[in-house]
Amino acid sequence: MAKMTKGMALLVLVMIISCAALLILNSRNRTVSVRDVPAPVVLSSPRRGSLSRTLRLTGVTESRSTVTVLPRISGMVDSMAVTTGSGVQKGDIVALIDDDAYRLTMEQARAALSGAEATYNRIEKLYRTNSVPPQTYDEALSAYEAAKAQYAMARLNLDWCEIRSPLSGTVLQTHQEEGALVSPQVPLVTIADLEHPEMSLNVPEEYYAVFSAGTTEEVPGGEVTASSPGGITVVIPALGETAFSGSIKYLAPWIAAESKTFELRLSLDDPEGKIRPGMFAVVYVSLERQEDIFWLEWKALDSQGRLWYLDDEGLPRTMEYEPLLEGDEGFQVPPGMEESEFIIEGQHFLTEGREIRVLQ
Repeated sequence: MAKMTKGMALLVLVMIISCAALLILNSRNRTVSVRDVPAPVVLSSPRRGSLSRTLRLTGVTESRSTVTVLPRISGMVDSMAVTTGSGVQKGDIVALIDDDAYRLTMEQARAALSGAEATYNRIEKLYRTNSVPPQTYDEALSAYEAAKAQYAMARLNLDWCEIRSPLSGTVLQTHQEEGALVSPQVPLVTIADLEHPEMSLNVPEEYYAVFSAGTTEEVPGGEVTASSPGGITVVIPALGETAFSGSIKYLAPWIAAESKTFELRLSLDDPEGKIRPGMFAVVYVSLERQEDIFWLEWKALDSQGRLWYLDDEGLPRTMEYEPLLEGDEGFQVPPGMEESEFIIEGQHFLTEGREIRVLQ
């Protein structure tokens, strides 16, 4: 019985080994190479239409002119004639400084001028008859001229008690209240021209030739008006989807060595007066635009800059390609391949001639 048991155990072991060997052999015969599996890809035909290249810049809106008004004399603010948000015209009074002391000073200067003038007139008559020496005449003339200057200065100081706006615009901020003591270093109000919004942008050096190629002309104030390379669109998120057009007002004639950028100043078209200083804005400058061409999305190029397409047998082929025209959304297809089909996804694991499985 023990001998039979030992023989049966040996038989079972041999059968197990035989089955394992058969299974291994069978699995090897059925192994399929990954290269034999059709590669999943997504195809695309070239699109026909326009292709544009756009430069995107960001900045903050400004007013054409922003002035902080300072008094020219010291004194107490008698009244503020404007408040924040008030519209003013050039020459309008924005604040009054107490003028009592300056008025008295002017009256004193007027009296001194009257006396000096009378003295001068009397001495002049005597001088003509040689009754007084020239020195006396010169002293009377000098005193008269000094009195006139003092009177003129006193009148000017009195006029400066009325603080007037140097430009037409809107009061952005009032800095003082009635009764405050002010001096020529203390701001009273800040006024800005909100009807002519502008933007100042720092543009990378590489685009200087694009902007400087436009027609330029000198305008008053040393500014330069340049034709833009294309359309300029300004989008201000705070104002929703409204787009504003812009034009180039000033192009810096130099490149900043530290930042390798140049200044570009835009005038913004705002007929409804919606733009306010300090708003964040995104500027899109159309650098180049081509109509009626065939183009592909950028993802059609693999990481090595190669373009994959299908040959006449429907198998993948590759080519080195440097696009003739590059845009924001894609690039122009090679000439003569407008009717070809291109692989836009899955090309990173392809080899030429490998079968593919097209995914929808």
